[in-house]
Amino acid sequence: MTKEKYVYRYYKISISIGPFYFCKDTRVYKLPRLIMPYVVGILYSILTLLLGFWGLGLIHRFRGLRNSLEAIHVNLTGGEDITQKVDDHAYDERTNFIYKNILRETCEKISKKEVEIILEIQDDYLETQSTPYTDENLNYMILNLGKLDIHRIQREELKDIFDGIVIYDKQFEEEIYFAS
Repeated sequence: MTKEKYVYRYYKISISIGPFYFCKDTRVYKLPRLIMPYVVGILYSILTLLLGFWGLGLIHRFRGLRNSLEAIHVNLTGGEDITQKVDDHAYDERTNFIYKNILRETCEKISKKEVEIILEIQDDYLETQSTPYTDENLNYMILNLGKLDIHRIQREELKDIFDGIVIYDKQFEEEIYFAS
């Protein structure tokens, strides 16, 4: 899988001051991949350490202690990573399914955005041609990818994506069959 520069994380915070208590998730942060998620997590952990254990009520004290320790653990491990969910949300079901069902080697060479482009080109091809997944289809794909200045995708990666399309179409046909 191609590594993106950013990750999406949220953190936990637990505050218990006097009779007031709350434990909640922070907003989602878009952060540089390497060290930044841990720095933000340390800041929220410090805030939880300062404000998370001081409740007056007996019930809240134990709940506050438990939630404070959980929040500190989540924060010090870099927060809750929702990068995959955010990424999946940016693409349709078909693109996500096909990307997840291609070979690892192919995932390392191409992005989900490129899979989406290939699917659009394939849909254009199928509007005029009735036989998919042939050498003519591969040539059409390479020609049109070249027009978009995408030259590094080879025939093997395209064949792998074609296999993913076949799996998706077969599953989609089965869902329609069993739904009726």
